Amino acid sequence: MPTLTIKAGSKEISSFEIDTSIIIGRSQDSDIQLDDPAASLTHAIIDKEGGEFILRDLGSTNGTFLNKKKITESELTPGDVIMIGRHFLFFK
Repeated sequence: MPTLTIKAGSKEISSFEIDTSIIIGRSQDSDIQLDDPAASLTHAIIDKEGGEFILRDLGSTNGTFLNKKKITESELTPGDVIMIGRHFLFFK
């Protein structure tokens, strides 16, 4: 099962196993809540589609970056790094 490890700078904040779709953002209703003013309330979603995981930006103000490139939608593969605001999310 894939894992998403969240870091702010060099500090690891948390780690989650992903087995379904998850919403990432500042909102308390987000599955993964980021305490970051650069993150939108509902910033991005990781959708599980079959055996693949797809990262989608949800119209965020500051964008979602995958491996340093701004994306609107992209398939995730192990080793990918998602950047939202000052947070790095490592997909393993």
